[in-house]
Amino acid sequence: MIKTSKIKTTDAHVCLVTHITALELKRLLDETQAFNGFANRFLWVCIRREKLVPLPQAMPEEKLQALQQEIFATLAHSCRLRQVELSPEACALWEQEYTALAQEYSGLAGSVINRGEAQVMRLALIYTLLDQSALINDNHLKSALAFWGYCERSALNLFEGRESTLLAKKRILSALAKGLYSTTELHKALGNSISKKSLTAALQELQASGRIVAWQERSSSKPKIFYDLAEFSEESLVPQDLLQDNSDYFG
Repeated sequence: MIKTSKIKTTDAHVCLVTHITALELKRLLDETQAFNGFANRFLWVCIRREKLVPLPQAMPEEKLQALQQEIFATLAHSCRLRQVELSPEACALWEQEYTALAQEYSGLAGSVINRGEAQVMRLALIYTLLDQSALINDNHLKSALAFWGYCERSALNLFEGRESTLLAKKRILSALAKGLYSTTELHKALGNSISKKSLTAALQELQASGRIVAWQERSSSKPKIFYDLAEFSEESLVPQDLLQDNSDYFG
C-alpha cells in the first residue's frame, strides 16, 4: 500500500508462512479471531530448534538450481491440469476417515481444528501435484492425514484449556478494577473456582500485554506480590459489560 508505487496482482493464490512464539500467540490472537473461522484457516505446527548453528552454510548452487528446476516443472505440469481425481483406493480411505475428520469439536481448541476434512484434501492435492500426477492415490492421502495429525496435535497443545485462561483474565480485570489484590486474595475473590495453573497463566499474560502491573510488598515476613491495573493504559480498562454485571464471574 504505497501511494506512489502500488503493487497489484490479479487472480493470485496467496499463501502465508509465519512464525510466532506461543506466548505472543496467546497475547495477540483474541477470542473473535479464534472463533470466527480465522484461526482454522491456518495449519498450526509446533516446532523446536534441534541445534544451534552460529554460522549456517548456504545451499550449494547446483542443489539450489536442481530444486528450482523441479519446482518450475511441477508448476508447469499443474497449470496444464484441468481436474484432479481420487483413485479407487484413495476413495475407500477417504470414506473411512471422513467421519472423524468432519466431526465438530467444541471450545476454543475445537474451533481451530474444525476444518480437518478440507485441510486434508488440500494437502493431498499438494502432494499429488508435487508428484506431477493428476490422480490422488492412497499414499498422497496417507501423507496428508499424517501431516494433518501433527498439525491437529500442535493446535491442541497450543489452544486446549485456553478457555479457562481467557475467562480467568476477564475475572481478574473485573476484580482489579475494585482495588489491589494479592495472588491469594485474587483466588478467594474469584470464588476459589480457578485452578492455580490457570490463574498463574492469566496473570503472566496480562502482565506481558501491559494490562496489569505487579509489585512486591516490602516486609520482614514472607513478602506478598500484589497486582493492580496498569495506569494510563487503555488496554487495562475493563469492558463495561463486565463491570455492569459480575454475577457470571463471581457466582
